[in-house]
Amino acid sequence: MEFAELLTLAGTFLAGGAAGFAADRVIVNSKRKKILEAEGTLIRNFGALTTNTSFSFDEAMDWITARDELMQDGCDAFIFKAGNDNFKLINQRFNIDFNTGKYLVVAIVKDRKNIQDSLLVKYDVLDKRLEQELAQGNGALIIEGNK
Repeated sequence: MEFAELLTLAGTFLAGGAAGFAADRVIVNSKRKKILEAEGTLIRNFGALTTNTSFSFDEAMDWITARDELMQDGCDAFIFKAGNDNFKLINQRFNIDFNTGKYLVVAIVKDRKNIQDSLLVKYDVLDKRLEQELAQGNGALIIEGNK
């Protein structure tokens, strides 16, 4: 193989690698953009994002208990993993793929549509009890207030 052929082959190999790398970067950037869009929608609708390594059932219940006045006024508490099916529980509709991260919403809602207060949590792990409670309710836990 001559030197010129070797250079052509090496150039072709490098160009192919660069094109593959560029395509990979486009895919990674597209995924990041989806995550940022989803987070932005969540923040606009449920408030500032709280990031926790883990989040527990007790933490969720403490947050709800601190809003007892709203619960006594007939509001219901919702705890659910962010996802379009669960947003329907509180009559919210979003046109974004929320399967981009681990987000939990804890919300106090009047008449299943008017969000009175909410907590948005990005988590790595939920404690076992909270996972079990959510699993029993297909990803959501509803605590009814006084009617």
